[in-house]
Amino acid sequence: DTEPPPRIPRSDERHVGAAAPTAAMEADASVHAPSTLLIHSCTYDFFGRRVATCSSDGMLRVFNEAGQKTAEWRAHSGSIWRIVWAHPEFGQVLASCSFDRKVCIWEEMADTEDPMPQPRQGGWRIAAELQHSRDSVLDVKFAPRGLGLWLASCGADKMVRLHEAPDVMDLSTWQMTYEFEAEGAHTGDRPCTPQCLAWNPSAHEGMSLVIGMADGSTHLWSLNEHLGGWTRVLALTSHGGPSHAALPHPDCIRDVCWAPDMGRSHHVIAIASRDRRVMIWEILRTQNDDGASLDGIADIKDARVQWSGECTCDLLHDSQVWRVEWNSCGSMLAAAVDDGHVHIYVRDGQGGWSSEQQAMV
Repeated sequence: DTEPPPRIPRSDERHVGAAAPTAAMEADASVHAPSTLLIHSCTYDFFGRRVATCSSDGMLRVFNEAGQKTAEWRAHSGSIWRIVWAHPEFGQVLASCSFDRKVCIWEEMADTEDPMPQPRQGGWRIAAELQHSRDSVLDVKFAPRGLGLWLASCGADKMVRLHEAPDVMDLSTWQMTYEFEAEGAHTGDRPCTPQCLAWNPSAHEGMSLVIGMADGSTHLWSLNEHLGGWTRVLALTSHGGPSHAALPHPDCIRDVCWAPDMGRSHHVIAIASRDRRVMIWEILRTQNDDGASLDGIADIKDARVQWSGECTCDLLHDSQVWRVEWNSCGSMLAAAVDDGHVHIYVRDGQGGWSSEQQAMV
């Protein structure tokens, strides 16, 4: 089962799960990268003082706010698709996922804590390797802080896996608590592989995920504790109906981002696609008059909590859109487009979204 060495793909033949830079810190993160590399993902830490990047050479790099590289190390044996920070309550922790089928947890240690520090790694060491996937792992995300130290990942083997660190002081031990197959719309011969995911940031509503698929469909999944597993509660279709209805995106979903919970009566989700569009959805979560709350019931006949969605904005771009990211209060959206621009959108006076500015990177 020896894998061939990773090959740097051309921009027009990226793996279906490959990723372009995020809107955040794209220019600063790429300033020190060799021209032959593809930076697949970059992300700020919680305080916005450091940015971590991952690339096609299997390397992770960390930069400070002055743009200086403070750490660099080989993290995987293949292209790394995503990198994400945990909440600082759990320490300085990174998670990465790769073509080599691994999810790796990285922890920054003080020099006095690490008996054999590596100078180039800047104090970062591997805390755990999660090797449950049978194919490339395409996305990984930490849960909101209020849920504890949970990690969700999805891969080309069509599975979504959720791992939990039962002891946040010991990051070497993770339990795979849930695993389920993410179903797409099953439209013809188009692949039904999960490409990206995002957590519901409202921890008091329980665990929910939005998952973007390679066939252009997007689905909401929720944990049903009474059934002991995850159920699909909503498919975001052109008519807000069942999964076999018309797909809003005719091509692969590149990224999904769930806006922060700021006391709205509804949720807001942004979806980026290879079809050059960004769609903004408003999601409503309601419960029956009896006041009971039972999350994640997929059977509408017995549902006490129901989910519904409506697309409120459709933003067309000149090239495919790789990343979307909300600001901290969900009032501004950044979209990274394949033409080298980052577009910034804000809500206008009519309740829609308009382009505030765009930056060339």
